Amino acid sequence: MTEQLSPSRRRTRQTLFKAALDLLEEGARPTIQDIAERASVSRASAYRYFSDPAELIDTALAETTSELLAFDAGSLDGSAADRAEQLVARRALVILANEALFRRGLASQNPGRGARPPNADPDLGNAVKVALEPLESRLARQTHDQLAASLLLLAGPHAILGLRDSAALRPSDAEACLRWMARTLVTGAIMRDAAG
Repeated sequence: MTEQLSPSRRRTRQTLFKAALDLLEEGARPTIQDIAERASVSRASAYRYFSDPAELIDTALAETTSELLAFDAGSLDGSAADRAEQLVARRALVILANEALFRRGLASQNPGRGARPPNADPDLGNAVKVALEPLESRLARQTHDQLAASLLLLAGPHAILGLRDSAALRPSDAEACLRWMARTLVTGAIMRDAAG
């Protein structure tokens, strides 16, 4: 959708996103009118983009977090364990550097609306596929799929923020723990298939 907008409409949309995120950060449950006022945009203009504040907020969070998490999966190198560790660590560092934003995104999720969760990342599946390329022919399909699903979870905000909260880990310790988990999962998958 963003590619089809003119530069001025794209700027207006981004201004609305920033206003919505700022209001969320302040603890507000903003309406379209609140967001329009903060963005210095007419209410009618704001409604042309979004008719529902939840849709606007979900879209703002999804686009912002996707932009933050984007990286070149082709830059992953080494063994599958090395690649998995690199993937998880890079994403953990971005999430930790923007922890408040990702927490807001998780808190705003409402599965009843049927929208894509704000922190869903369509490119993550491709990054996991690239990370596991060295194992494509070595692992049984079920083991490969289970490993890919596990890495999807580890590379997302739930894992790093969960470690921070439930284990009360400092950011650097949580990131190190995720690195260890990624490497251990890959090594364990290889050992399981070799034994089996």
